[in-house]
Amino acid sequence: MNVLDREGVEMGPGTGGMVAADWPNIASSATLADGTEIIIRALTPEYREKYMDAVQHLTPDFLLERFLSPPTISESFFHTFVDEVDGIDHIAIIAGTAKSEVSVGAARMIRYPHRADAADIAVAVLPEWQRRGAAKALIAELMRHRLVGVTTLVTLVEAHNAAAIRLLQEIGETEVGPVRGGVREVTVVLPQKPA
Repeated sequence: MNVLDREGVEMGPGTGGMVAADWPNIASSATLADGTEIIIRALTPEYREKYMDAVQHLTPDFLLERFLSPPTISESFFHTFVDEVDGIDHIAIIAGTAKSEVSVGAARMIRYPHRADAADIAVAVLPEWQRRGAAKALIAELMRHRLVGVTTLVTLVEAHNAAAIRLLQEIGETEVGPVRGGVREVTVVLPQKPA
């Protein structure tokens, strides 16, 4: 099964098999604004059940805001977002609390097939964990392990999601497009990755 972007365009392959840094051995921690420590790991099949459990409990409004359309929460959804993560054209990470591994959020980056230097990015933080810095921590970790050769992010953001746009602006030089169909296309030119 191939991964599709939000417009139904097939994504990948782009690097001839070069794997993102440290994939899948990503394991780091971050301290949120309220002092809670979270652990961020690669979203690999061993964390599939935790991810499935967290997603199954999300409200339709939350899913619509984060995925820009009501996704079908089915086996194929989890296959795409967990099983097809390869560290080459698709990476995904998940965050949980350090003590209990309660799900906090997830993020992913998927390379566009027609443009090997560009990728889509998505971050979802459970409502009870928002406004504590979890999304910022997830994005920072994605950037540390970003796909080889990716220099630009091109993604769609719900038109009124100012917090998401601000987070993207913190990553690099950002161009925010006009509102079309309730969304904005946001392009981020990433700073050169340190050697």
